[in-house]
Amino acid sequence: MAKIITNNKRINIPELLIRGVMYAILLAIAAVTLFPVVYSLLGGFKTTQELMTSSSLIPKSFSFENYVYVWDRVNFGRYTFNSLVVTVAVVLVQMLMSTMTAYAFSRRDFRFKKIIRMMYISVLFIHAGTATLYPKYQLIVDMGINKNFLGLIFAESAAPITAILLVEGYLAGISKSFDEAAKIDGCSFVKTFTHIIFPMMLPVICVNALLAFRSVWNAYLMPMIITAGNDKLQLLSVAIVELKSGGAGMATNWAAILAAVNISIVPVVLVYIICNKQFISGVSAGGVKG
Repeated sequence: MAKIITNNKRINIPELLIRGVMYAILLAIAAVTLFPVVYSLLGGFKTTQELMTSSSLIPKSFSFENYVYVWDRVNFGRYTFNSLVVTVAVVLVQMLMSTMTAYAFSRRDFRFKKIIRMMYISVLFIHAGTATLYPKYQLIVDMGINKNFLGLIFAESAAPITAILLVEGYLAGISKSFDEAAKIDGCSFVKTFTHIIFPMMLPVICVNALLAFRSVWNAYLMPMIITAGNDKLQLLSVAIVELKSGGAGMATNWAAILAAVNISIVPVVLVYIICNKQFISGVSAGGVKG
């Protein structure tokens, strides 16, 4: 087997070739994944005519006209604010529900626990799709919250079973001796959760918060149904799709759409940057039970 000796170290040529091929494949995957993002970022600085006719990825001149147009004239500032309010509220509700549910499953023995937990897990194998849209919307209308943010928050606030299972797996790695010591000191079940266990779950909470933020921020169908005919409540994801129509008889302003998409990406990227360290540790710890 051919070998190369450098600085008293032997490197197998086949091993070197395999590494080169692996790096080449990874670079190719990265290029394919990042190209749409780069295209969108740079396309937002072009005019629609340049975007449709030019083969160059780099704009001839960087202009913020599209961003000014969608932010002021199309009122994307308002839509961004609406999305932030709804998303933050839903994330807080989901985090509270998922952590409390997982803590109860992990630390308490109660009647029908196995049956209830089995019902939760069975949801992973059932995809109702659009079948739940009308019942959910009708419930929101009957409650009289379809004309304010409460309707949008209520529609997206159910804690996903994946978040509950992730927290439960993370709790499996936290010794029950903490709960027992707190009980000896006179802490109730709720106080033990809020003052001792909850702060220890920060990494996995960040994981679920980031996933929930992305999911709610990109939600379209239900927000579109609830906010139909009510521009004041419209969310960013709905406004971007409606921007495509451009009005009757008008050509689609694709450059403005890319600028709007870039605006919608910024909050998700910022949240990931803030939670990055906790996200990695939370996925590692919450994905391994014990």
